[in-house]
Amino acid sequence: MNKLNHKELIKISNERKLDCYALLKSGRWHASVYMGGYALEVALKACIIKDMNKQFYFNKKDWDSVYTHKINELVVAANLKNELAAITQSDKVFSRNWDTVTNLWQETLRYRTHISKNEASDFYKALTQRKHGVLRWTKSKW
Repeated sequence: MNKLNHKELIKISNERKLDCYALLKSGRWHASVYMGGYALEVALKACIIKDMNKQFYFNKKDWDSVYTHKINELVVAANLKNELAAITQSDKVFSRNWDTVTNLWQETLRYRTHISKNEASDFYKALTQRKHGVLRWTKSKW
């Protein structure tokens, strides 16, 4: 059975962010957004297990709240719903970035046939922006 701990999830999230950038730069816009979404998903999963001092087992019965690709459900499972509401209210740039990322990325994205260069670029910026980026905020909760 595979298991991941908090540190490994952080490493995976960082690797998916690098994949997102590499794919963007090589013109693979659809794949870039897909990997960027996984960077956020895994970052939120790292937040979920941060204080649990447990390993993340691939056992669906025990981790139903973690076994989703839905970003907003992971926010709830990580107990970040109120913090997300507060920051989206107080930081309009972050709020736009959050909307950009969550409106474009979904697990079903793999069935979408086209994402434009502009969509992928905007997605990457929203995800990684230094002060108002979605991953920056998520990583601050690790």
